[in-house]
Amino acid sequence: MAAGAFAAALDLVERHGVAAIETAIEARVTELVEVVERAGGRVLSPADPARRAGILSFALPDYDPRVVGEALQAEGVTATVRGDSLRLSPHASTPPEVSGRVAAALESLRE
Repeated sequence: MAAGAFAAALDLVERHGVAAIETAIEARVTELVEVVERAGGRVLSPADPARRAGILSFALPDYDPRVVGEALQAEGVTATVRGDSLRLSPHASTPPEVSGRVAAALESLRE
């Protein structure tokens, strides 16, 4: 099974190219950074996309990361919950509408 999944992943890289994959991931991360900052969150990931590796680490002041993680999960977004922060790892195939789901989850905390 793992070999089949690896072969499928390699096929996608060959078909679309590394540059296109990097661009798609960076677009999602940029959208998510804007959503987090609009919600009053603090981005912990490096600002330089080359150092960020497609990962968005953030904290929402005044909210327990576990509570934020539960709100994200309720919107269908899976985040890694750390002791004092959360981590989102979008893929090239992550649809743009995920930003709206993250925004809805963060907004739900204020209600």
